[in-house]
Amino acid sequence: MSCEETDEDIPPFLMEKAKMAGLQAVCAHREPLLCLADGVSVAKTVDEMFRSWFRAEKGPCEMMDAVGLDTFTVLRLFIRRSLG
Repeated sequence: MSCEETDEDIPPFLMEKAKMAGLQAVCAHREPLLCLADGVSVAKTVDEMFRSWFRAEKGPCEMMDAVGLDTFTVLRLFIRRSLG
């Protein structure tokens, strides 16, 4: 269950942990969201394509659902500010 708020210290913490693990944040949410909003595709297909192309365990919609849309929104804004 979510409290519908994400502490503002969480995104920088996660970014630092990812960096320590040799990972880099990638913004792979804009295009899938546009495809969904424009009715070009459905979440299941977007996720299947993403998993196939990037050999990922989860697609972008599955990842957004797993972390919760409140957390996703905070992370998205943080990454946007960080990357410009």
